[in-house]
Amino acid sequence: MCEATLIAGLIITAASTAVTVTAEQQQAKSQANYQKQVSQQGQAAAKQNFDLQVQTEQQRQQQENEAAAQTAMEVQSRDAQALGRAKVAGAEANVSGNSIDALLSEFENHESIDQETIRQNREMGLQQSGLNVQALRAQGNSRIAGLPNQRINTNELGTVVGGIGQGVSQYTQYARTQPQS
Repeated sequence: MCEATLIAGLIITAASTAVTVTAEQQQAKSQANYQKQVSQQGQAAAKQNFDLQVQTEQQRQQQENEAAAQTAMEVQSRDAQALGRAKVAGAEANVSGNSIDALLSEFENHESIDQETIRQNREMGLQQSGLNVQALRAQGNSRIAGLPNQRINTNELGTVVGGIGQGVSQYTQYARTQPQS
């Protein structure tokens, strides 16, 4: 009868260990599915955030392009008016020659410098915009990399070893209670 009790105890220990391992596997699978879902949602949110920030940067650049074009037209108009006034004033005063030519050249040179400054500012703005987009991309990649790891470590081996340990313990107790032959 003691052997039957031992065998029943070992069977119960083995069954308990198997149930525990199965439950741990199901829990690990459920947790892995949850983390995968969280990771996918995080990736989608990071991508959406990146797309919105890039669109905002592109819109800002478009607005700056329009502002630069307007400024360039204003400079051209202002300098054309100044050039026209200088020509009219020179003609009314019967002034001609090198002095009026030098004055007209200065107006034209001033416009060229202003236009070149506007062009360089836009070029630098576009370069900065490119760097901003790269920084946004790196930030998005960093967010994605920081999402929870999808691998789950289960403690199945520990459960099996624990079950074996319980079985050995039960057998040892049984063996101690038996008379030695």
